[in-house]
Amino acid sequence: MISSSTRELLAALQVRGIKLGLDKVRRLLARLDGSPPRAVQVAGTNGKGSVVFGLEAIALSRGLRVGTFTSPHLIEPTERIRIGGRDLDAAEFDERAASLAARLERWSAADPELAQVTHFEFLLALAIDTFVAHRVELAILEVGMGGRLDATTAVPVQACAITSVALDHQRYLGPDLTSIAGEKAGIARAGVPLLVGPLAPEAARVVEARAAAVGAPLRTIRPVDGVLNGMWGEHQRINAALSLALAGALGLDDGEGARRALAGAAVPARCQRIDGTPELLIDGAHNPHAAAALGRGLARHPAAGATDLLVAAGEDKDAAGILVPLLPFARRVHCTAYRGGRVPLPAAALAATAEGLGAVAIEHPDAGRALDAARAGARPGDRLVVAGSLFLAGAVLARVGAGACSPAPAGGGGGGPGPPRGRGCCRRGPTPRSAARVSGRASAAPSCGRWGRWPTPSTPCSCPWTGRWCCRRPRRATTR
Repeated sequence: MISSSTRELLAALQVRGIKLGLDKVRRLLARLDGSPPRAVQVAGTNGKGSVVFGLEAIALSRGLRVGTFTSPHLIEPTERIRIGGRDLDAAEFDERAASLAARLERWSAADPELAQVTHFEFLLALAIDTFVAHRVELAILEVGMGGRLDATTAVPVQACAITSVALDHQRYLGPDLTSIAGEKAGIARAGVPLLVGPLAPEAARVVEARAAAVGAPLRTIRPVDGVLNGMWGEHQRINAALSLALAGALGLDDGEGARRALAGAAVPARCQRIDGTPELLIDGAHNPHAAAALGRGLARHPAAGATDLLVAAGEDKDAAGILVPLLPFARRVHCTAYRGGRVPLPAAALAATAEGLGAVAIEHPDAGRALDAARAGARPGDRLVVAGSLFLAGAVLARVGAGACSPAPAGGGGGGPGPPRGRGCCRRGPTPRSAARVSGRASAAPSCGRWGRWPTPSTPCSCPWTGRWCCRRPRRATTR
């Protein structure tokens, strides 16, 4: 966990809000001690994280030193900066954040605008600074919002991808698909391969025109039979194909090895399944496009018992659009508001929206009490679907003490086999002692993730939660 002083620093930066633009961040990055030798940028309304983690898994399998920048975080800010497939250590995060803040204060004497860097710009600069210090060979950058004016576009890259274009963040990106596509197409650069997933015709025309105007080689990617990641859902087939195509553009697709690595890639809070009564299915779907994909998965994999919905949403989100694809599966809708992050929609307003759509809605003051109420009285086979916001997903994951390696349902819906269901693993799991207690057996501290040493080909994981699956890599456990 990061220190209180670092948390205060980030909170002060977050008050500055969202300010899209490249001039200031370019000047900031120019003052750092270099940049990664190779970088990739991934934009899109949905699917960015899945593509990023898939490419990371492939690059790691090829032995590269990889740095990954993602957003938002679920539980701890350290999740946003990954080195070698692991979240940055909290102590190192603290040290580097303090160093960058001190340098910013000095630099702002000559360039006053640097005194107003945003939360996202600061974290991007922190990531690049960390990547250079660790001598990463490949940096993978997830766009925060849009693309044309997103801070990540200030970083030179060797390949780009647009996963999807759908309605979201209209306040910043424009009211329709054409406007949003134009913002995302802004990542196109002369001579840099631009890979895109299947888009609606009006969005595709905008992206094609932008690529032609700047001279970016454009390639549309389609799902490929047998190319799967470790996540559930038919929509993950295109994400897996994009990860592999990006790897190919970088010369990292070695055939079967890349596909094996991709099959182990999983992202927390993307249909993450946690056994129990009720079973938890946690997904960060926060716009109608993502909610529709989740709804298709629920239809394909119905619960054995009743299904309830626990939902929160941002005040700028289409709450009704998120609810509509999910309500056919919900006996009750537990409505709450998350804390932190962007401004939430009040629970009362969300409950009123759900009731207006014909649902039985229950209002709760916070995510913890909503989760407790939703789990009360559950019977074996019941399912609780958590959706509407990644901030809510993070709050629930923190509450139940689960880690980040249990996407599910296993083997379902067009995604890869995925790790088996479990209480969590690796990056943010409980302590070894509590893990041994819950699993019902004594166990030495496992050698994975934050619990100890990262496994190597000759030293497999020994994670008590997930058996042979751990750290998003399929390996046989050494303890039972």
